[in-house]
Amino acid sequence: MGSIIEYIFDWYKDKYGERLNVDFAIGYSLLMIRGDAWLLKFPLVFGRVKVICERDLSIKHNNIVVSSLGGESKKAEMNLLKLVNDLPQGMANELTDEELEMILGYYVYGHRFLTH
Repeated sequence: MGSIIEYIFDWYKDKYGERLNVDFAIGYSLLMIRGDAWLLKFPLVFGRVKVICERDLSIKHNNIVVSSLGGESKKAEMNLLKLVNDLPQGMANELTDEELEMILGYYVYGHRFLTH
């Protein structure tokens, strides 16, 4: 038998499930790609982040960087294509350079709108 705290936590988890998870997005917007609407997430970001559009959605990027004094400074990276809700890998592979530039521009505009 676990502690009363474990029991209470499990009760809340069983009752509310995924609704207990906190979404730290500053907003969402519809993004039009090839005539279809896709949901684009604008995450809460602290510090500086290198924003990229990488077609290969399986690549893991440094999204948290902790640097020590005098140590090499790395930049956190955020792949915008991973912020498009349920974007399939096949669709990501087919995006043209012009479409990637459009997505990047849309994100920059939306981020400015949501943060100023």
